[in-house]
Amino acid sequence: MSSSRPAPGRPHPQPAVEARLGQSSWRILIDPPMSPSANMARDAELASEVCQGLAPPTVRIYEWSQPAVTIGRRQSPDDLPARLLTVKLPIVQRPTGGGAVLHRLDELTYAVAASREFFPTVALREIPIRIHRHFLEKLWLLQGIPANELEVFHAQKDRPPVLCFLEPVCGDLLFQGRKVAGCAIRVWRHAFLLQGSIQNFPVPRPGLRICFLRAVAEAFGEKCLLRPSR
Repeated sequence: MSSSRPAPGRPHPQPAVEARLGQSSWRILIDPPMSPSANMARDAELASEVCQGLAPPTVRIYEWSQPAVTIGRRQSPDDLPARLLTVKLPIVQRPTGGGAVLHRLDELTYAVAASREFFPTVALREIPIRIHRHFLEKLWLLQGIPANELEVFHAQKDRPPVLCFLEPVCGDLLFQGRKVAGCAIRVWRHAFLLQGSIQNFPVPRPGLRICFLRAVAEAFGEKCLLRPSR
């Protein structure tokens, strides 16, 4: 078992795909599998770039080179239940908060980093709800998942659970009453970073990716299709 924090500026492989949302300034990164520490460093780097005005709003979709556990920035490995520690997976701290997540090789993981000035009318606490509401719609329209089996959870909790997928919190997506998508947000003065995971869902990853990217586009008012970058 090991625990590490993301190291900004750490070298990383080039993204497999880079695209933009229609005519907008959104950047889409589809990264190949990386190590747990490299994935968290990559997200932290994107947030830093956006905070400094060096990059446009960015959505990153990525995978894991091995199963791992990420913990919220206010957690420590000592907070984890003993049964998770005995698995002896790498443990790495996220830039965002929330509970610990056990990441799988078959999940869809994402990060959204954007300037707050880019969305002056969007309440930051509403971002997960907006994205998952549009994601629900796309799963129904594009993948045929019955809408009555999908739900965006709205109840407020006093504190996040120690294990993120153990129980839902406000803004999470449920499928047949079970949490399948959750995220955590961190806000700075000029920007925010959203990190999320979609797990145990009966849709292949390519289909989830398209539904999610279109959901992000519509959540922020970008009524357009994905186009390759030039």
